[in-house]
Amino acid sequence: MSSFLRRLNQNPIKEADHTYAFVCIRDEVLPAYTFGRLTHEWPTSDQSLIFDGPEFNHVGVRDLTGHIQYSLIQANSMEIETAAAVSNVAEPQAFLA
Repeated sequence: MSSFLRRLNQNPIKEADHTYAFVCIRDEVLPAYTFGRLTHEWPTSDQSLIFDGPEFNHVGVRDLTGHIQYSLIQANSMEIETAAAVSNVAEPQAFLA
């Protein structure tokens, strides 16, 4: 896992115009920290949305945030706060720029 993350972090290519990280504090699959930094952070990411509710585990973030993901794609912008608010999702713990 750590060598894969190292390669991702060293890759300067941005995969899309806007990239977001959807993160759960209670992830049972991925560790929260690797190499002294949060696992979900990568150099070409625009923003992160961190969920801390008990329903937002590894699979829960994928399955329960589809409407936010769709809103971000439709808006074609970095308005992650607006997309989360409009989608009536449980209030995220924090937004990181």
